[in-house]
Amino acid sequence: MSGSIRSLLELVLGKYPQEKKMLLSLLVAAACLTGRHFGSAWIETASSFLFSESFRHFFPGSNLMHLIHWLLAQYIFLLVVPALFLYRVRPKTFSMFAMPPLNSMKIYLLLFLLMFMPLVLVSGQAGFPETYPFIKFEFGTFNWSYFILWQLLYLLQFVAVEFFFRGFLLTGLLPIFGESAMAVSILPYVMIHYGKPFPEIAGAFFAGWILARLALRSGSILPGIMLHYAVALTMDLLSI
Repeated sequence: MSGSIRSLLELVLGKYPQEKKMLLSLLVAAACLTGRHFGSAWIETASSFLFSESFRHFFPGSNLMHLIHWLLAQYIFLLVVPALFLYRVRPKTFSMFAMPPLNSMKIYLLLFLLMFMPLVLVSGQAGFPETYPFIKFEFGTFNWSYFILWQLLYLLQFVAVEFFFRGFLLTGLLPIFGESAMAVSILPYVMIHYGKPFPEIAGAFFAGWILARLALRSGSILPGIMLHYAVALTMDLLSI
């Protein structure tokens, strides 16, 4: 019987330490992605119990409070949880926040310039003006102070996204998967874009591939954060 139990455990957990590390890493990744998807609703439900009705409408005439719930889910499950995991098992991964040499930044600037005209072209297509910016205002009004606050909070969301996909999933899993960690990072990255306009979903694959390659080459995710946010800010402004 003990031999059967041992065989079952080896089947589930793997026989070798590397297999166990792989399982644990993928379980954390799956939990984080699940939390990212459902976390906004969880946080919104919790806030309805903890805070008064007036607090939940702290930004009248906009959906900013709803977006803050969504952002908190991104911060918690794409940044805080994977950061705690990496701190315990692979703290050297945090070197990805180091600034790379300035001459390596030229490629990121070139990529932004190459993407600018396609952004202009698609910003007026069906789906994009309805999607971007995420912050919406009632009765056709527009509040620039809310919009600027949203952009500051939105920037931190890209820190979380890049940390999770190009940090935790790519750099953190590189010792386990080798360069196959690129596939582990790109596939769920494409999937989180489901529900957005199709050109953006298709572009997410190529963007994920390029950002992953650049992160591996430079050893840093900071330029990727700046490029990702620059593209998002440009899209928001063009959609307005």
